[in-house]
Amino acid sequence: MIDTKTEEGLKRVIGVPGVALTIVNYTIGAGIFVFSVLGGFQQLAVLASSSILIIYLTVILATVQLRTKEQDISEKTFRMPGGLIIPLIGIAAIVWLLTGLGKWEILSTLIFVAIVLAIYFLTIEFREKGVVGSLEKLEE
Repeated sequence: MIDTKTEEGLKRVIGVPGVALTIVNYTIGAGIFVFSVLGGFQQLAVLASSSILIIYLTVILATVQLRTKEQDISEKTFRMPGGLIIPLIGIAAIVWLLTGLGKWEILSTLIFVAIVLAIYFLTIEFREKGVVGSLEKLEE
């Protein structure tokens, strides 16, 4: 049995970089706190909803990629009738919703996503160099 409570167990099961995700989650929380204090509720709501839409978009794009990929595991998974029609409708709906944002809302969302992605990739880079420890070391 693989222990999914440790970082190594998570990596073996689903390939999750635990330390990077932990740091990114704290960064997102801090960013949301700062935006809520400085910007007001409307900016916070726009940032949160646009960020969730971007997450949904990446999930749908990953679904399309996995569906088109030929692997042994793809034969054993759930296949929805209709092929790529449903994911394409989802992509079109999300892009349509994101086009309704104003230029400052788009800019603030892109800056926020860029900061979080930079922290995520820097954490992975530091982890590979051995600068950042594992989750087990953080829990001690």
